[in-house]
Amino acid sequence: RSEERLRLLIDGAIDYAIFTMSSDGTIDSWNSGAERMFYHHAEAIVGQHFEILFTAEDRAAAVPARELQTARDQGRAADERFHLRHDGSRFYCSGVTIRLGESLGFAKIARDLSVQQQAAEALRVVQAEFEARIRERTDQLEAEVTASEAAHTHVSSLLRRIVTAQEDERARIARGLHDQVGQELTALRLTLQRLIEGNGS
Repeated sequence: RSEERLRLLIDGAIDYAIFTMSSDGTIDSWNSGAERMFYHHAEAIVGQHFEILFTAEDRAAAVPARELQTARDQGRAADERFHLRHDGSRFYCSGVTIRLGESLGFAKIARDLSVQQQAAEALRVVQAEFEARIRERTDQLEAEVTASEAAHTHVSSLLRRIVTAQEDERARIARGLHDQVGQELTALRLTLQRLIEGNGS
């Protein structure tokens, strides 16, 4: 009766994939949650090695074997990674593999995190777009500042040239006036001298 209640409890946990494996990783029980999550029917998946649920790259990297070894050595092994469904599609999953005993094999409990992973990915995209816009606006502001500084430098240069031209013109006028006054004074002195000499004779 207790075993039946436990079986019904496990099979009714449709939001969690729960399955057991022999000590070498061969699947020997499969609940409805696992069928719903991985799209494998129990009669088709039981008897196969659980590495079928992993991606090709994880199988090539011996991830399933390491997971079993960790559970064997430490009693449990947690993971959070992409897994494969029967139709070949990937989904993000969080799970833990538990050692049932020295010779009783393992049990794995997994939960689909696709919605959370998609939300995190969408947030990452939004953040990347926001940062790209900030960088773009920053570049625009830097360009505007550079253009403003260049304009300021140009205006300052023009002002210096105007001031220099004004000073040159003042100096030229002053020299002209000095020469003209000097000539007029010389002419006046000569005139006065002639007048004095005339009156003296």
